Amino acid sequence: MFIENLLTNTLGTILGGLLLSIIYFIIYEKIFPKKNLTGEWEAALIIKNTKYKPYEGLTVFYKIHLLHKGNELSGTGEKVKEKRDDGYFHEFEFDKRVTLSL
Repeated sequence: MFIENLLTNTLGTILGGLLLSIIYFIIYEKIFPKKNLTGEWEAALIIKNTKYKPYEGLTVFYKIHLLHKGNELSGTGEKVKEKRDDGYFHEFEFDKRVTLSL
C-alpha cells in the first residue's frame, strides 16, 4: 500500500511537472515571443529645458544598427544631424560624425 501510494504520487508529480513545462513553453515561445530588435533604428534626443541655453530646443538625430541574439544586444551608431527650434539645421559629414557602441 505504501509503495503503491509512493509510486502514484511520484508519477503524478512528474506528469504535472511535464504538463506545466509544456504549458509554459507554449505561452513563452508561441503566444508571447520575444521581440527581435535587430536592424537599423533612428532615434531623436529632444532637449526642451536646460541651464545651458545654446542646447535648449535642440534635437539630435542618431542612426543606430543593432544586433539582437538571445539575451545579448550589441550595436553601433552615429550622430547624423541636429536641428534647433530657431531653424538651424546641420547634417554631419560622414568622417566627422560622433560614433557610439553598445
